[in-house]
Amino acid sequence: MDKINNSYSYDTNKGSKINKETIDKADEQVIKAFAILGLIDDGNLICPNCQTSKYKKVEHKVSAKGVNYWTCHKCGSYGSATKLLRVNGFKLPKAVAMLLDEVDIKIDLKNIKTTSNRYKSNVDIEVYHELISSGDSQYAIDYYATWHINPVVVKDSGTVAIIDHSRMRNSLLKKFGKERIINSGLLTIDRNGNDYWLVNKEYNVIEPHHNINGDIVAMQFRPSLQQLLKVSAHKEFKKKWSNIQDELTGEILDPSDAFIRAKERGEIIGEEIPYVPPFMSLKGASADSLVGSGLNRIAKLPKNQKIYVVEGFKDLLAARTMGVEAYAIPGVGAMPNSSICDFFKNRNDNLIVMLDGDEAGALGRVALSNHLNKYNVRHQVKNDVRSGYDVTDILVEEFAHKGCTCKTCYNWRDKNTFDNTTCICRVCKKNRL
Repeated sequence: MDKINNSYSYDTNKGSKINKETIDKADEQVIKAFAILGLIDDGNLICPNCQTSKYKKVEHKVSAKGVNYWTCHKCGSYGSATKLLRVNGFKLPKAVAMLLDEVDIKIDLKNIKTTSNRYKSNVDIEVYHELISSGDSQYAIDYYATWHINPVVVKDSGTVAIIDHSRMRNSLLKKFGKERIINSGLLTIDRNGNDYWLVNKEYNVIEPHHNINGDIVAMQFRPSLQQLLKVSAHKEFKKKWSNIQDELTGEILDPSDAFIRAKERGEIIGEEIPYVPPFMSLKGASADSLVGSGLNRIAKLPKNQKIYVVEGFKDLLAARTMGVEAYAIPGVGAMPNSSICDFFKNRNDNLIVMLDGDEAGALGRVALSNHLNKYNVRHQVKNDVRSGYDVTDILVEEFAHKGCTCKTCYNWRDKNTFDNTTCICRVCKKNRL
């Protein structure tokens, strides 16, 4: 694809008048916007934020009111065609001109299609165990202590952090070779042809997912505490600028668009807080990797256990810190495969489906319950999850209400006012007895 020159001039008097009708027409060209930026790979759209290019993870959609937009099902990012070009350095008139073919631009515009050669990584247990062996468990213990997670629980889970990344990379490459590391999903090549390791300085905490036999078959990489601040900052930005309506159309604006319009009106100063992925996963993880976490511990327990089903590795650690056994699905949309369902069915465990207290969690509880019903897995759904809470939030709240003076608890009390005469957390309930 020819490189786009982003410095040419555009005289709006010679092109279409920039008004809502013109912008709406330009916004119909969602795929073209991705093509202009080179964000199409083998027919699939590439998310400009999390860089996923998996089949149908990023899609062009049209709302019930006829509004064109793109959405990423992995990281939740979305927006219009003109917005996509604007955040990549093009002014609105230039963006409209390119999308409406008013300037001569050579692009490789491919149709979105099903491809038979989509990249899938291979589960490589030997590589994954070697990576874990090069990590530091004490760093991981200190990391999760931020949320008052028990160090014994952290160590038992096998999670570690990489301290010396150069040494780790050189060791893996020397022992296994670059091709095998790429096939394992740990290493990928970016659009500029450079190596990109999924575990890096920004995402250095490794959460291993074991199968029933204790083999590592998948991993996720959590952000460092410094990177976590950026993740949190974007969440606060998105929360602040969400659910704002367009004055003309009544459509709910993308948070970035709402911020930009307020800034253009002089109502706010500063810059947009960019999206930062909350974690990294193996590149091209296959269905064999989607086993979740906690299985190897559960396999060693007596049968007929009460097992809480939670979202993600950190919530599993938090649940175990609070004294209950847990199994974590790798994502709200990831259903345990038939082998895992048979495992729980044969053990006759009672699964307590307790996903996060948000809209996605509510939908996930229904979907997971329906899935478990198909395999006759004994379970019950816990729908009284407090709004906006996950298991780790519950753990932190209990320490905060005990009067803990750590930074996490201080910030929690600052953001979450409570009345200990009515609060329903375990600490406040116990104090009222």
